Amino acid sequence: MKINNKERKHVQEIDEKSKMHQKIIFGEIKEENEEANISIEITTTEEINKDFEIIIDNVSIKAYEKKIFIAILDNNWKIAQGKVIRNETEIAVERASKYFEKNLGIKLIPLVRVEWKLESENKIISLDEMHEKAIKDAEKLLGLKQEWIVEKGRSEKNNGFDMLNAFTNKTGEHFGFIFGGENAAFHFAQSNYLQKALNEAGMGYIQVTVIDEWAESLVQHEVSHIFGAKDRDSREYEPSVMTKQLTTEEVIKAFIEGKMWLQCNNWLIEDMKIMIENVELFK
Repeated sequence: MKINNKERKHVQEIDEKSKMHQKIIFGEIKEENEEANISIEITTTEEINKDFEIIIDNVSIKAYEKKIFIAILDNNWKIAQGKVIRNETEIAVERASKYFEKNLGIKLIPLVRVEWKLESENKIISLDEMHEKAIKDAEKLLGLKQEWIVEKGRSEKNNGFDMLNAFTNKTGEHFGFIFGGENAAFHFAQSNYLQKALNEAGMGYIQVTVIDEWAESLVQHEVSHIFGAKDRDSREYEPSVMTKQLTTEEVIKAFIEGKMWLQCNNWLIEDMKIMIENVELFK
């Protein structure tokens, strides 16, 4: 391990306390808010799946931040109609992290991304199907001893990962979702709900896919739900990353004005308060 370009050799033996706190002190960083650039080289005595990519390289960590370690399942997220139109999934997570860091002192750290084959006979993937397959497949792909444990908070059984983020370029019922009280977020490239609404409004079949600029807002929205933020009705609340437009007319108007939830990164004060209360879940 290197801290501020100085090599430190260190072996951490995992015990019950370190599982919970995930904290190592090296002695030379004394100021509470001093920033350290940490380069971590991960080695293992077992052969790693060739599709298992370690993402972490140089991570800036501040003492006041809550570090949330994320594992990513990636089902061809970058691809739409045979072309690359989006960045890697970890880029979307890192971009979303900027808003959590600035406003909540939470740093989202995508540690690994693994290629994921989401096989389905259905053209539209249901929420239950996406959830069931991701939770089950995570066991093998991430080398877990069991299916992904969805209980929210610091993980003791998911190999040190705090959150699971699953991405697919397929069409889902919605652009994304979480199930209440869980630590996993799911992201689709297309929303059947929106496509049906546009069709019923007489606009024909239009496939609206998540463009790269929207991906960070999608991740921000779903991870915000994990911290307790709520979907807000645009007829009652100002535009925000959590404020949903519920009719086709509202979606079109918000899109033209650049105020659709996928075009926003701000939170409402109501959601900020809720998330601040839930930050301690990851103490």
